[in-house]
Amino acid sequence: MLYHLTMKRFLLLNFSAMVLFLVSTAVIPFDLPAGLHKTSNETSEGVSQIALNRDLAATCDQLAADSVDYDRTAKPVPDTKFNFGEASKACLQAVDAEPENPRFWFQLGKSFLLGDKGDKSLVYFGEAAKRNYPAAHFYLGMIEEFGLIKKPRFELALNHYASAARLKHPLALIRLGNYQLKRKSSPEKAFEHYIQAAENGEPSAYYLAGGIFYSKSKNKDALRKGIKIFQRGSKNGCVQCDFALGIEHLIGRILDRSHSKALELLNRSAANGGADAQYALAKFYVDGHETPINLDKAKEYVCMDEKNRSRLIRQLRKFHGTTIACE
Repeated sequence: MLYHLTMKRFLLLNFSAMVLFLVSTAVIPFDLPAGLHKTSNETSEGVSQIALNRDLAATCDQLAADSVDYDRTAKPVPDTKFNFGEASKACLQAVDAEPENPRFWFQLGKSFLLGDKGDKSLVYFGEAAKRNYPAAHFYLGMIEEFGLIKKPRFELALNHYASAARLKHPLALIRLGNYQLKRKSSPEKAFEHYIQAAENGEPSAYYLAGGIFYSKSKNKDALRKGIKIFQRGSKNGCVQCDFALGIEHLIGRILDRSHSKALELLNRSAANGGADAQYALAKFYVDGHETPINLDKAKEYVCMDEKNRSRLIRQLRKFHGTTIACE
């Protein structure tokens, strides 16, 4: 739905009209240089156009902002709530009003991709990418890697990820880190990418970086290094790092075993949307291993986060024979 004129715009237009009236009726004692002596109509049209452009931009942002776009100016719109007709119309108007703004090109591309109009989305993402918009390069990388429009072309995907990474896009840095770790067997380069991603706005990358070392379970020095990275991530909002540290406090390989500290960290991770922590806590209350059996409490963790609950319900049913339904 296109948004109506805001009160702010209404006041702006009326205030401008009042000022223009006073100026137009004043005596101008000397001639202004050519081009600077505007008529009231010309100036009013300019102010109105600026306000209109601002409204178009806000509408495009509100209807098509994406979670992978770290330069967005509005709350991300979930794919399940995305309205292709309204978003594409708003962003086409925004692009027409401000053709050099890459964010609008990107959001237009995202609109057409979700509207199953892949060829057009490639054009619009390309326009944003030409203007060095990181999220556009990242989306183009995903399109090429997973064959969302045409057959997968991994080399092209890597090129787009590299372009996005040069612009410090965190998720592109993570994709390159995954590539270095899994396909090139280069954990050192993967670690560098993950740390760059973490330092550029994606705290979950601390978990990936720490995991490179923590996964070496027989190497005490590596374990310690992994835990230090998890602790650094925990201080910077890494939900998965809280989960890892909570489990470490349960098993006590490096950190002291502490049931209370483990539950504190797991609960913090769960409260911030950590699916692994939600599942672990629900499992505890189903099995009664770390806590007394309490199916109501288990249900609380399973149903805590809408985006995770379906998977958690399936896991509990498959691995523990327990069926939980969320209202």
